[in-house]
Amino acid sequence: MTKKIGLVSSIVIFLVLALLAAAFIYYQKAYAGKVYRNVYIFNENISGKNIDELNNALKTKQDALLNQEFSIQSNSKTIKVKMTDTGVGYDLKKIAEDSFSVGRDIKITSEIAKASKTIFSETNLEPTIKTNQAKFDNFVSIAIDQLNNAPIDATLIIENGTIKETAGQNGMTVDISDLNNQIVEIFRSENFTKKVILKNKTVAPAVQSADFLTAK
Repeated sequence: MTKKIGLVSSIVIFLVLALLAAAFIYYQKAYAGKVYRNVYIFNENISGKNIDELNNALKTKQDALLNQEFSIQSNSKTIKVKMTDTGVGYDLKKIAEDSFSVGRDIKITSEIAKASKTIFSETNLEPTIKTNQAKFDNFVSIAIDQLNNAPIDATLIIENGTIKETAGQNGMTVDISDLNNQIVEIFRSENFTKKVILKNKTVAPAVQSADFLTAK
């Protein structure tokens, strides 16, 4: 009797394991080349998308954001810029890799556990953002330069035998050390009404009135 119970138990366990293995294989095949169930990004379900569908969805999302304008302010000056000019955007390749890695693993035992988890629980991915440095540098040299005020050197002229002096004026240059971080945050939050606020630094003229004391 005990042997029969043991045999029945073994058969039941075998059948359960076989059923689970068959279910896993079916699930794996159904989502071959596709994002597994319950994977979200931007609070949108991307389950079942293949690589082309996912890339198209990501590009459409990014294009809409890159077309938005926001303001950058320093002191009393404000400029409007387009996000596409800043070089900030999604790392589409990394996002796709992260999306397809959910539920997958090189080890079969780990993959079974991870794939099974996607059936019952959601995975919300944080989109990776990157900056094209060359484009960002160009943006700084063109757009941000509009916020700078160049210093004016002091001058001396001789008029009717009299030396006349024009005092120099300090200039202002913006501190861009936090510029990229602020732009990334606007892009991430999709809050384009938020302004980038930059501090400015005083720049003294190369030639100042004190330099003319000897000349006088």
